[in-house]
Amino acid sequence: MSKETAKESEPGTEQRRTIVIVLIAGTAGGFASWAYGWISGNPVAGGFWSLPLSLFFGAFAAGVGVFVLANTDTSAFGRLVFFAALCGFSWKPVLDAGTAFVKQSITEQAQHQSDLAASDEAEQIVGLAAALTNASSEVVAQQFQSVAASLTDALESASTISDPKMSKQAQSNLTTAVRTLALVAPKAPSITIPELQKVSATAEAIGDKKTSLVTSASLNLLASTNKEIASVRTAAIATNAVIRTRPVVTKRLLMPR
Repeated sequence: MSKETAKESEPGTEQRRTIVIVLIAGTAGGFASWAYGWISGNPVAGGFWSLPLSLFFGAFAAGVGVFVLANTDTSAFGRLVFFAALCGFSWKPVLDAGTAFVKQSITEQAQHQSDLAASDEAEQIVGLAAALTNASSEVVAQQFQSVAASLTDALESASTISDPKMSKQAQSNLTTAVRTLALVAPKAPSITIPELQKVSATAEAIGDKKTSLVTSASLNLLASTNKEIASVRTAAIATNAVIRTRPVVTKRLLMPR
């Protein structure tokens, strides 16, 4: 094998050659843009620096357009060269599109991290609720309010999830937690029933109809079998009715979907 052949077969050689071709074509496009502006009477701003800036931005825009925005097939040589040159010629809109692409990527990544956090929060609530199933009445009375408050927070967080799969899983976890809490509610009804009523009202206020219906159904079932619970629930509905009309402030910034 000759030295030239060995050099061409080195990893990355073809990629470096492609990058050079794109930059050269973009530079040519930047020059064409500068010349066209001069001829058409609408020169690129910058005075003496207008030409070198056009060349630089043309090369940069070609790289952005080919490798970032369009992800062009570099094996089609003719298409590659002329597309890079066109990006260089239209360097300003290409760079504007590149900036928008970066901003969108950052926003989507932030939303994804928010979705993960909200999904994890909903999953943790299941464990907190399950921990009360074998607890004594005293422990339930002490810890139920805290768990219910965490559930309410998780409901509000879950309402900001944009990923459909994560949202579905989070809602499933939250309804599971509600059913679990309803099972332990008879151990301390004076505390548990008002808290579950708050959960139902909050779910309704944020538009989570499924969780609201599951909570209401659980409360209805409990009230139908226990007069004390029915009495406590009636008082809780009257006391917490204001929750239905209060604005819900989520802990996370609602990202654009």
